[in-house]
Amino acid sequence: MSAQSLTKSFKKARRAVAVVAVLALLLALLPAVPAMATAANVNVSPSSGKAGAVGSYTITFSSDTSVNPGDQIAVIFPSAFGDANAAVEKVTVNGAVYSFSAQRQAPGVWSLYYTGSQAIPANVSYAVYFNNLVNPTTADSYQITVRAPYPTDAGSSASVTITPADPVKLVIQGLTDEDGSAPGIQITVGSTQNLVITLVDRYGNVGAENSTGKDIHVKLTDTDTQANFGSNQEVEVTIAQGATQNTAAWTPKTAGTVTITATDVTENPNPQMQAASVDAQVRAAAPASILLDGPSYLDKDAEGAYNVTLKDAYGNTAPAPAGGITVTLAASPGDGVTFTPSSVVIQEGQSSGTFKFKSSKADMYNITASATGLVQAEKRVAVGVTVLSKLAVTAPATGEVGIANEITIELRDQFDKSFAAPNDLTVTLSTDKTGTFYDKPSNGTSILSVTVPKGQSSVKVYYVPGTNAVGAHKLIFSTVQLLSDGRSTGTTVTAEATINVGTGAELSLVVSGLNFTAGQRGEVTITVKDGHYNDVPAGPNGRVVYLETESPTGKFYSAAEGGDPITQVTIPAGQASVKVYYVDTESWTKKAMADGKLSSAAVSDSGLYSYTVAFRSEGVIGFSGKAIVNPDEAKAITLDIAQQDVNAVPDSIWTQIGSKIGATDLIGIAKMRVGVVDQYGNPVPQNTLLRISVKNDSPSAFLWVDYAELENGEWAEEHDAWLIVTAPSTYNVTASAGGFEAVSKQVVFEEPSLEIVAPATALPDTRVPVMVRLTNLWASGRDLEVDLATSTTNSAFYATDQTAEPITQAVIQAYNSEVTVYLESDDPLGTAVELTASIADLNLTAKATINLGRSADGTTTLSRGWNIVSTPWTLAEGKNTIDQVLSHPEYVEQAYGYANGQWYQVTTADPATMELRPLEALYVKLKGATDAAFWARRGLGTPPVRDLAAGWNLIGNPASSATGANEALSSITGSYAVVINPAGCNQGDWVYTPQTATVPNMEAFRGYWVYMTKADKLAGQAMPPLE
Repeated sequence: MSAQSLTKSFKKARRAVAVVAVLALLLALLPAVPAMATAANVNVSPSSGKAGAVGSYTITFSSDTSVNPGDQIAVIFPSAFGDANAAVEKVTVNGAVYSFSAQRQAPGVWSLYYTGSQAIPANVSYAVYFNNLVNPTTADSYQITVRAPYPTDAGSSASVTITPADPVKLVIQGLTDEDGSAPGIQITVGSTQNLVITLVDRYGNVGAENSTGKDIHVKLTDTDTQANFGSNQEVEVTIAQGATQNTAAWTPKTAGTVTITATDVTENPNPQMQAASVDAQVRAAAPASILLDGPSYLDKDAEGAYNVTLKDAYGNTAPAPAGGITVTLAASPGDGVTFTPSSVVIQEGQSSGTFKFKSSKADMYNITASATGLVQAEKRVAVGVTVLSKLAVTAPATGEVGIANEITIELRDQFDKSFAAPNDLTVTLSTDKTGTFYDKPSNGTSILSVTVPKGQSSVKVYYVPGTNAVGAHKLIFSTVQLLSDGRSTGTTVTAEATINVGTGAELSLVVSGLNFTAGQRGEVTITVKDGHYNDVPAGPNGRVVYLETESPTGKFYSAAEGGDPITQVTIPAGQASVKVYYVDTESWTKKAMADGKLSSAAVSDSGLYSYTVAFRSEGVIGFSGKAIVNPDEAKAITLDIAQQDVNAVPDSIWTQIGSKIGATDLIGIAKMRVGVVDQYGNPVPQNTLLRISVKNDSPSAFLWVDYAELENGEWAEEHDAWLIVTAPSTYNVTASAGGFEAVSKQVVFEEPSLEIVAPATALPDTRVPVMVRLTNLWASGRDLEVDLATSTTNSAFYATDQTAEPITQAVIQAYNSEVTVYLESDDPLGTAVELTASIADLNLTAKATINLGRSADGTTTLSRGWNIVSTPWTLAEGKNTIDQVLSHPEYVEQAYGYANGQWYQVTTADPATMELRPLEALYVKLKGATDAAFWARRGLGTPPVRDLAAGWNLIGNPASSATGANEALSSITGSYAVVINPAGCNQGDWVYTPQTATVPNMEAFRGYWVYMTKADKLAGQAMPPLE
């Protein structure tokens, strides 16, 4: 069939269309008849499936009946499509263009009138081409219907999926609302939320695909000051190209309204995504501790009002659960104390309560507020006594870099009056910026603390900000709190002061000429410059500059010759500079030599081995720098022993040595260091070849090389001249070179001896290594047979830890100094096995003793201060109390345990309190570091099990090695809410919940607090060792 044109006579087409339209209208008014023909195989192909896109659509279908001239086909789009400006480009049948007149009857309804002259047969393929169609703005699936012919065909449909348009903004999803009845999104602190950051198009469709051509980087922040994104206060996630979202874990820690914000931080974004935010109503968790607040000072018999507040594990004020919480009040000492009421009941839903406290006796009291399952609160209250209450710090509000600031520290009591130190009192000093405290305004000594003398109430220090440290400097002062009688309250008094440091006039000292020769005075020019590097003349009284050096031999002088050393110089009035002279007899090469450097080529910066000199003046930024002191000319040869050790000789060299001396009983080697120095003993680099001859005086010794060569900046050589000897004696080695006086060095090789190196203890039926070696720096010059013996018939030596047959001899191989064998004994525990080794032809014998026993099953080192100690095993009798566990029990100052919700004191007066039971823990305060050894009860058995009550429990790590908290507490999974590693106990500090992303380790032999939501059994993970 030939193609029909769409451009036939307009009038003819219009008449035909009008007739068809009237017929169609009449047909529509007739009763419906069963459809006789249907469109089928409908397919929809858009040029773009994105929301709101304008493009073309191709609708293909077939019809099981013929289409005659004047028939119409209907294509119907959902109303969400925009087709006001659309048009039908063409209609094809089996790929050929046919003549159809397309009319838009209503929004989305298109009638295609067949205006051809010949019928279109059935079962052919139609394709209708639309252009300028506007996709719906809502992403969804839409049905497009074809009725062919219309109206007899009931129609067939095909779906088209409209996806989101290109992204323009972000949205935050994923928060879990824990209480739908309350307004907003309700979340409990500590619950980890999986935030989903998703791209949104301009129509609000969520899930837009990243089509920007690059990854989108999104920064997540919140309004909480704590780190809620793991250990960070913010986190960055990446939405990759082609992706629609990414996730991040967020764990809130502060109760209140918290706003989470997502911001596009992509470099050169195209376009930048609009930021998103969401509010979360964060609620406190269950009460975990108590806060006690109130006055710290009372007069005798005067009542003070105090508050107790419930806090969750994150420090948020928490409401009491059903049934309320009873808080028990106590004071130490208890004489004369009155609480009103005697305990505080915090009702359900409330978070705090009040009480009053007074005492009829003057003293320092420790008030405690405790409740079952909660960490108790403590407060120290002074009644009728004078207490160091605060440090009153007077410091300037502003300062200048490099210029000293006077600071006064005054002791004040609780009445804000001066407090006289009852003893010398140390105040520690620190800063959060670069700066230094001094004891004087200039030419002072840097200090980290200052002492308020006994009987005085104030002291002065001087703070010098670093030369580039512009900004606010927070200075921190702290000391121990004392009573007027000198007793410590155990707490710390701290004060802060802030100095806003600017550049000021930026007067500074400029110093030139810091390069010197050892022993010769060198000129140094000191000039005062302003911020623009202009000279600044001194005033009418001149300007004093203080001179300092770190070198013990460095000195300043006012003249090139003569005079006494000086520590300050005055720039004359009207002048900006002054000259001084510096001299030092120690060069940088001496310090480099002491660091093992043998040439200038091995030193990248001579300043690293040079002393610092400093120049300071009031009101001026000081100067400090390295004084580079070079050695004078070479005056003498040096000869020393660099290394007297046969084990330092490589195997390849031993072969060459052996070829020279043959088989000999003994060989000793001393590497000689040969060098040159100036008159002050400073090594002098040699840039032209200097050969130094080296000789020895004995026929039983020879030199590997009888000279040493120095060049290329070397000042010493220790790889050339080696003294090699075959007999014990004192040997004389001489070094000489033209222009230098010869020098000698005596090298002593003592008589050899034999030594057995073995462990002090060993277990029966276990092989342990035993080393037999020559001492006093000797090796064998031939194979040496070593006879071996033990003192018991049930013990023997073996060649390796695996061989079956015992041995009675071993061989120290030629050019070696030792041999290792293995001892095994079947003797009972407690037996002392004596070992004997001998070399008959050298008449050498050695002995050692191994005691059959065992070592501790576990050890740890405890530090000065508070420690928490625990054991994963049931300990052996006689080894199960805290004093038996510690190497130095006399170091214990005080110790406490916690059981049944109460603290108890560990004391020798009550032996039961001294016992260290498995999976329990003790607080121990030490006045010095000591080791702790744990001896488990041996034999067949099972790991221990401990019952834990609901609420707070002090536990030990159930494993004998460092273990992740989730693994260590796997036996009580689902029964605990919080694990705390408390601060101040020499074992770090952290808080862990089962929702925490990062799992900390529980260290072996340490203790931790665990909050149980219900009672459960904690299972140990350390098996008792077998006998």
